[in-house]
Amino acid sequence: MNMIRLRYIIKSGSLVLRISERKERYYKNVMHMLVGKPDLKYWDATRERFTYRDTSYIENNNILEQFKNIYRNLTIEFPQLTIRQTASFYNRHGIISMNGTTKDR
Repeated sequence: MNMIRLRYIIKSGSLVLRISERKERYYKNVMHMLVGKPDLKYWDATRERFTYRDTSYIENNNILEQFKNIYRNLTIEFPQLTIRQTASFYNRHGIISMNGTTKDR
């Protein structure tokens, strides 16, 4: 069973989803998906959520949860995937299926 961990962190001034297993790490920038211009000073790293002080915090927290669920479900449905395969599963245009075709989000 793989032990892929998913966590939102701030890296190089941008909010990213860190996909990690042991010492191997991949990062997915999520800033382009968020509504408005979220201020990272309102990011609660412990809870992995924007606080109520940020504009559009409800919408952005929902977006982040949905995006993380894509990877969470992927690790459950396809435990045989390596961390690299898991990290490269999603692209900007949608979800890449196992046979290489694109599905709508």
